[in-house]
Amino acid sequence: AAMEAVSELGPVFDGEQGDEDTARLLTRMAYLESRGDHKAKSDDGAVGIIQIQSPNMALHALIMSSPTAGMIVGLQMLHAFKKACGGKALRWIGGYASGRCGGAPSVARARCAPLGLCERT
Repeated sequence: AAMEAVSELGPVFDGEQGDEDTARLLTRMAYLESRGDHKAKSDDGAVGIIQIQSPNMALHALIMSSPTAGMIVGLQMLHAFKKACGGKALRWIGGYASGRCGGAPSVARARCAPLGLCERT
């Protein structure tokens, strides 16, 4: 599912390993946020394989329709946060996690540090 999302939208990471590193990040996020369950729902309203919050119920249905669909929506959001926040991955992954650039540094670090991706662009 992760590589399908990357194939459709392109990687968030630059360089030769961009596709692979983006897929590894999505896979890690899926494990940490839902244990890979694309139908997961959190108590605070986040849904899907990488726990996306949205007031749009149609988007909820799409996100929860398949692992790939959830990863595509999540990757769209990562691309948007990278563009808005700039800088290194820790900054825009924190944006993804908290809704503001550089937010939730410990949450972001848990997603990118084990993969060696926090300092990547």
